[in-house]
Amino acid sequence: MLVEHCEQSLKRLGTDYIDLYMVHCPITLKVIGHFTTETMECPKVDDIFAALRKLKEERKVRYLGISNFAPNKLKEALDTQTDLVINELPYNLLCRTIEYEIMLYCIEKGVGILVVFPPINWTVS
Repeated sequence: MLVEHCEQSLKRLGTDYIDLYMVHCPITLKVIGHFTTETMECPKVDDIFAALRKLKEERKVRYLGISNFAPNKLKEALDTQTDLVINELPYNLLCRTIEYEIMLYCIEKGVGILVVFPPINWTVS
């Protein structure tokens, strides 16, 4: 199903490839439930990342990334032998929790960090 969704996106975008294709949350039934009312089994992490590797091998995507993967979920994804270039994580002056564990793990594993929710329009009183 993932491959078909990517191919449909390519058609809609009118392009042959996507620069960065991301999994935007660890794969759980709870997350899937936010996007469908359909009853389904949770897809296997190995199957999802195998499909992503296939898209990359077919040059339909250039790079693969993830979003909001804590160390245990990042390890699970990396154990599939998938080359992940980015983990998108919340980080700003008020939200610095990634400094305690996940940032160091990403650095150790060679996975870049893409910041989401940077401070915008901050005012000083």
